[in-house]
Amino acid sequence: EKLGISENDFYDSRLEDAGKWLSDAAAGGVSVYFECTGTNESFCYGLEGSAPGGRLIAVGNPRSDMAFQKDLWWKLLRKQITVWGIWNSSFRQSASDFGEEGPDDWHYVLQRLEEGKLSPEKLITHRFSLKDLGQGLQMMRDKTEDCCKVLMTMEEVIRESKE
Repeated sequence: EKLGISENDFYDSRLEDAGKWLSDAAAGGVSVYFECTGTNESFCYGLEGSAPGGRLIAVGNPRSDMAFQKDLWWKLLRKQITVWGIWNSSFRQSASDFGEEGPDDWHYVLQRLEEGKLSPEKLITHRFSLKDLGQGLQMMRDKTEDCCKVLMTMEEVIRESKE
């Protein structure tokens, strides 16, 4: 919500099934689904929640082997879903390499950051000092708290080195 996304347009997996939410929220399924996490569950949610003729775009680097149930395979076929795999970024060495294509993904993002059009700091949910890093890693591993981006801060190390 802090990023300006309406409560109706995001989903909490602790509250209901993602595939059902996608189907219900988009009245029959979504026409385009971007899978950006690389998890089997998220890919399956996309198959479940896609509308007939929908497109599922796989961007996320896989965390492990991908597999899904036979009924989802049937949905892929019956709904005639198109699945695209997209490498998640492009890079060219310098602006002179852009040509008519415009900037690559990395330079595009850097340009938007410089212009103040992106605010990645809003995604930071937790900060841990170096001495508390183990606690932060355990929280992420055990999923004891919701988190998006978790940072380790070095203020104490810098402060101690100056003393």
